Amino acid sequence: MSKVTKLCSLFVIYKSMEHLYKYIQGKSHQFLKDIGNCKISVSLKVDGTPLQVVFDESHKPEFHSKGSSMSKPGPKLTSVDLMMNPAFWNQVEYLKHKLNSSNGILDHTSIVNLEIIVENTHHLVQYSYKPNGNMYFLNAYSSNSGIIDQKFYNEMAKALGVETVPSVSCNNGVMKRLCDFAMQQGDYKATKLDDESWSKQINKIIGSNLIKGNAEGVVITIEDGCQLNGTQIKIDSPGFMSEFADRKSTKMTPEEEKEISSVMDSALTLMKPKENDIKKYSNDPLENLILNFNATIASDKKSLESFASVCNSTDKARHNAVIEAVPEKYKKLANDPDWFTGLQNFVWLFRKQRKGLLKDTTDYVLKMKG
Repeated sequence: MSKVTKLCSLFVIYKSMEHLYKYIQGKSHQFLKDIGNCKISVSLKVDGTPLQVVFDESHKPEFHSKGSSMSKPGPKLTSVDLMMNPAFWNQVEYLKHKLNSSNGILDHTSIVNLEIIVENTHHLVQYSYKPNGNMYFLNAYSSNSGIIDQKFYNEMAKALGVETVPSVSCNNGVMKRLCDFAMQQGDYKATKLDDESWSKQINKIIGSNLIKGNAEGVVITIEDGCQLNGTQIKIDSPGFMSEFADRKSTKMTPEEEKEISSVMDSALTLMKPKENDIKKYSNDPLENLILNFNATIASDKKSLESFASVCNSTDKARHNAVIEAVPEKYKKLANDPDWFTGLQNFVWLFRKQRKGLLKDTTDYVLKMKG
C-alpha cells in the first residue's frame, strides 16, 4: 500500500471527470487561449462514499446513493444498504435530525450531494481528519433542476451539520498555468513527479497551501468565461494514479477465492434441507432476508453455530454490518453474536443475483424474490 493511503488532508471524488491533460489534448489554439483566461476555483478531491438527500414532491427527504449524474436521483437506499454499508446508517440518522431543524434553508432544494468520510478500506485514501457529521457538502440542485449558487453552500452545509470541501478562488491566468503544468507532465499516468513536488507546484500555481501533504488530487471548476461555466476537470496526484493502477490490476488469489467459496458452500449445504421454506416473506428486503435466514440456517442451533464458525474463520467473510439497522422486533436475536454474524453473511450472499464466484447463490436469490 502506498503512502497515498495514509493522508490526513481532505479530498472529493467526482466520478467520470476528465483529467486536464486529456481534456485539452487536440484542442485548438483559440480554445486553449479562451480556457486559459477563465476564472476558476480549485478544490480538493475527496475519496468517500457518495450520499444524496432527495426531496420528493411533498419535500419529504429520502436518501439515495449517487447515480450517473449529481443532478438526478440515484438509487434509493434500502434497508439492506443501511445495514450492510457502515458508511450509511449513522450518517442518515444524523441527517434526519438535522433536516428536522433546518429552518427552511433547504425549502427550494431538490437534491443535496454529500460525500461521507469514514474508515473504509475499499477507498484508496484514508483520512485521520473527519469533517463535521463525517460528511462534506458537494453541491445542491433546486426544484427546477438548476444547480444552486455556491454562495449558499456554507449556510446549507451548516444547517446539515457538515462541512464544505476546502477550495480556493483563483484569478484569471491561473487556469493557463494549470494547463501548462498538465502539458509539462506529459502522460499523467506515467509522470516522473513524486507527490511532494507535485503538491508544491500546484500550490504555487494557485497561490495557496490548499494541498497539505499527499493528496488524491484537485478539481478545477470553471466559474466564468469560455461558455464553459460549471465545467469540472481534475488533476490526479502521481501517488493516487499509481495506487489506482495497482488496485485495478490486482486479482484475487486462489486462496482468497477458496475462503469466499467456503462461506458460500457452507450456506448452500445448510440451506438445502430447508429449501422448500425459501420464499418471499416480506416486501422489505432486509426483513425478507432475515425471515429466510431464520427459516433455513438459523432454524437450527447447530447449523447456526456451524455457519458462524465458518464465517469467523476467514477475513473474507462480512463482519462490519450495523447492528442498529436491524428492525426492532429482531434486536433480541441480533444480540446473539452467532446469529448476527450469520445474518450479515447470509445477506451478503443472497441480497442480489451474482456472476462469477458467487453465481451458485442465484437460484435461492430468485426464490426469495418470489
